[in-house]
Amino acid sequence: MDLNRALQKQIQKFLPEELRYDERMIPFYQSISNLYSTYEKDKKLSEHAFEISEKEYQKVLNDLKEQEKILKNSIKRINTLIQSLDKKDKLNSIENEYDITEIISYLETKVEESIQLEEMLTKAKALAENSAKAKANFLSVMSHEIRTPLNAIIGSIHLLQQEETLPEQSEYLNSLHISSDNLLNLINDVLDYNKIEEGKIEFAKNEIDLHILLKNIKLSNFFKATEYHNEIIINVDKNISDFVYGDETRLSQILNNLVSNAIKFTKNGIITVNLIAEYQSKKNISIKFEISDTGIGIESNKIQQIFERFTQADSNINRKFGGSGLGLTIVKKLLELQNSEIKVKSEFGIGTTFYFTLLFEKSNNKLADIKIKLADEIKDLNSMKVLLVEDNKINTIIAKKMLQNWNAKVTWAENGEIAIQKYFESEFDIILMDLHMPIMDGLTATLKIREKDEKIPIIALTASALFDIKDNVKDSGMNDYISKPFNPDEFYNILKKYL
Repeated sequence: MDLNRALQKQIQKFLPEELRYDERMIPFYQSISNLYSTYEKDKKLSEHAFEISEKEYQKVLNDLKEQEKILKNSIKRINTLIQSLDKKDKLNSIENEYDITEIISYLETKVEESIQLEEMLTKAKALAENSAKAKANFLSVMSHEIRTPLNAIIGSIHLLQQEETLPEQSEYLNSLHISSDNLLNLINDVLDYNKIEEGKIEFAKNEIDLHILLKNIKLSNFFKATEYHNEIIINVDKNISDFVYGDETRLSQILNNLVSNAIKFTKNGIITVNLIAEYQSKKNISIKFEISDTGIGIESNKIQQIFERFTQADSNINRKFGGSGLGLTIVKKLLELQNSEIKVKSEFGIGTTFYFTLLFEKSNNKLADIKIKLADEIKDLNSMKVLLVEDNKINTIIAKKMLQNWNAKVTWAENGEIAIQKYFESEFDIILMDLHMPIMDGLTATLKIREKDEKIPIIALTASALFDIKDNVKDSGMNDYISKPFNPDEFYNILKKYL
């Protein structure tokens, strides 16, 4: 019989021999054997299942321990992060530092505080933006109110200088010219600093005649240098091209600031402007500019202070020498915006040297190829027909006189509405349009003229200092603009461009 081994042992042990092989007992033995086998199989399955459950239990337990470890580490990191953000604020105030509910509640409080702080910052930002806008508008209005009479003063001085005058009168006119230029420079410094703060400075790329630029800087500072018994000397490296591409206005502003500053602090001395070629390739040239003086010098512990806005090296300097304290700040900012840096060497009582380096693109023009026009050349607009639209009578007289001296035929209109009427009544070569006028402003008048005529040049005349003035002028259809008080030479050159 093929019986379960455990059952066979039991039969051998407990049953008599005559029953072991009794045919009638075989079905019984077989049935019991099957029960034994089933039990053993179930036992093995149960043991196997228990073994698997134990492994799974251990795995789950290990996972839970790992999760707890991760949780504790995470809470520690949160605690460290909170302390790094605010050293006064710690999770120690929480009864159980591993209670995630308390931590979430704590963080919710912090988020709410953060939202409140963000709202406060948003309000503060809006207030700051409104203040900046109010400041810009105030500067614009004040600039307009100052520039308008200053235009009449500078224009009158220019016209008087064209007339025959007595020697002492010429001296007075030169003094007036210097004073008005100083006032204009002061206004421009304040406005330029505000433009830099607002990020509104743009750099042009035009051809610069370095020789003419340096000559003009020397001429513009000549009278002040003479007053202080100073001599201005200019040296240009022979390896420097006659012409380069860059922003002539900003370069002139930087050099004028440094030269006039050197003159202000020097008496019976020498101001030297050196241009040195540091590096050049076929396309570019790096030029080092040095402006040296033999003046009072600067104490070493006050050198950095001079570049701070509205600050002088000494509190007595402003009273003794004048100045806004903005010139060097603007020079520093303008150079930084061109990837350069203003540097200074000074010995107290001996003199000072300011220097910086700028990279320019070379021009193919040569000085010998250009017919240099002298400052006193005859200006002739060849009977150009000009419609002058200006509401200020003094400025009208000045502009009209200048234009007539240049052989232009001038028709005057006192506001935009009258300008439109006169434009349709006669033919003109160019329109000079003031922006701020009663009844109809210059922008509106230009838009109406452009509906009929897209070709006639219209030039804006403005004393406004608003940063978006260029965009407004362009959007209205104007071709160009002239800032008041305008320089006569610049005024003439713009007109001649449209002749």
